[in-house]
Amino acid sequence: MEKTDNKNNISKNKVMIIAIAVILLTVVAVILGLANRGKEEVNDLKVKYAGGEDIKFTKFKNDFTKTKTITITNTSKESKTYSLEWVDVSNSLKKQNKFIYEIKGEGDRVAELGKSQVPVADAVIFTQVLIEAGKTQTYTVTFTYTGNEDAKFEGKIKVKSKKIDEKKLKKAEKKRNKEIEERIKKQKATKKQ
Repeated sequence: MEKTDNKNNISKNKVMIIAIAVILLTVVAVILGLANRGKEEVNDLKVKYAGGEDIKFTKFKNDFTKTKTITITNTSKESKTYSLEWVDVSNSLKKQNKFIYEIKGEGDRVAELGKSQVPVADAVIFTQVLIEAGKTQTYTVTFTYTGNEDAKFEGKIKVKSKKIDEKKLKKAEKKRNKEIEERIKKQKATKKQ
């Protein structure tokens, strides 16, 4: 009888240890998920979306303004290019011209976008934005609504990146610098006449 009781106790202990291990793993997974919320890595670019990557607005009111910040850091040892794109867009607004957004950037070679209507479908915002190794670029997206309707807008602004060839990049920069020098020479020659 004692052997049976010991076997039952051992079995119960094993089940309890497994249950505790599963609970601990679940808690750790949830904590890690929350810690990485609004963060991703794309081709050695660390992307942080303040407040998460989702952009959702419902029940619009007049004079509505909200901001969203996106920070991109190049963690590699080489320059990268990326694009900013609207994805998963759902827009039920009837007066599209009343809901606009503007993007202002901080950092070297950052792109900017003046006031534009929010999209009604997925769309590209910027392409081929250069970010040098070890640099950070930050975008502040400001949304403004000046109407009054019961509608909703959902979407995400995602960073997409491909690896670039450093030799091609340097060659393109040399070509661009040469073109700039030629324009300056032409301007100086025109002024002398």
